Amino acid sequence: MTRGQYREPGEVIGVFNNHRGAVQLKEAIQAAGVAPQKVEIDDQISPLNQIYALGTTTGGQAGLLIGAAYGGIVGILFVFLVLLPFSGATDYSDISPISIYLFTLVGAVVGWASGKGLRANAPREEQIKGNPNVPRNFRVVVKGNEDEVQQAHQVMLRQSTAQG
Repeated sequence: MTRGQYREPGEVIGVFNNHRGAVQLKEAIQAAGVAPQKVEIDDQISPLNQIYALGTTTGGQAGLLIGAAYGGIVGILFVFLVLLPFSGATDYSDISPISIYLFTLVGAVVGWASGKGLRANAPREEQIKGNPNVPRNFRVVVKGNEDEVQQAHQVMLRQSTAQG
């Protein structure tokens, strides 16, 4: 590659397990003269962590509680807005307290099933991205010419020798 030729998509200068370290390196590279729009931080999830995250963010496990809660609310609303006005809330009405609990339970089960289906059908990238517990690596990437990449590597070397 000749000097001054633009490199795409960029070269990884440093990888950090916390965002603060990546920001410090990015600021140091920019202070050394590399244009701010050419220095980026991206968070990367390793394939092993992606597989782990898929087990905890897909299917019924992810949609269980929210589906059950919404279904329970729908069941309660159904009882109070539809059934009680027509049968009355007296001791001799056709609706017993047990039926109120049963309608709420049925609503929760239906909500759980639909929540399971909705979450399982979401794109895998969205399921992973939405999980804050997935460990990430923060990469500092320079998208510039050979001189800018070399300059960024020099900054990284200076920072690593100053810390170590």
